[in-house]
Amino acid sequence: REILGVETLLLGLALADCRAHSPNENFPVENLEVGIKMNKAILQEIGKSAL
Repeated sequence: REILGVETLLLGLALADCRAHSPNENFPVENLEVGIKMNKAILQEIGKSAL
């Protein structure tokens, strides 16, 4: 907010067993698909309230 001047939202989609930042880090395709659907829904809601 300090830099952009707007509220921001950061959502994590990785699970504990994804081993983030480790040599065997992984991210299931299913999580990516959920993230795409989630972002679509969020953007649609934001679009309804814009202006």
